Amino acid sequence: MHGHRVGAVAIGALIATVTGGCSAPTPPVAATSTSPPVSSPAGTEPSDPWGELPDPAAAVAVMPGQRGDCPIDPAGDDLIAFVVTTGDDRTAVRVTYPVFRVDGQRMVRRMTSPGPVVTVVIADCTGGEPSDLAGFRAATDDAVPLSCALFAGGELVAADRAASDAEASGARVECAASPSD
Repeated sequence: MHGHRVGAVAIGALIATVTGGCSAPTPPVAATSTSPPVSSPAGTEPSDPWGELPDPAAAVAVMPGQRGDCPIDPAGDDLIAFVVTTGDDRTAVRVTYPVFRVDGQRMVRRMTSPGPVVTVVIADCTGGEPSDLAGFRAATDDAVPLSCALFAGGELVAADRAASDAEASGARVECAASPSD
């Protein structure tokens, strides 16, 4: 009788070995925490220790396009981005920039927007020389830091800055690239 028991154990071990890959997986063990749980009043969520999620869009003004402007294709290689930054969100920034139109014309547009970041995104569908990027300017009436950068096809083509100790009549910057640059 003792021999049957050893045989049954041996057969059970063999079956377990053969069918070992067919068994149900062991459920994962829950992770343990070494810090005490955060308690919150009933019906409220615990506060996030990192604070609220910042919204950078509130700091950026994007100048609107108008009907007849070249269409913006994010996948295109003809995008031009003009970015102007100032030291605060109260300073009015006057931006002047060329706009390329579907009828082949190039117009100058002037707009005013508060900082701290003013962005213009345009496309050149006129078939013109893309390196002829003149006329991107920004100015303020206040003596504040003012900077600009001009990108074409993903490359930085021009940059300029006026320090906060600019003349009392305000700050002016120009970002332009010409075929000779």
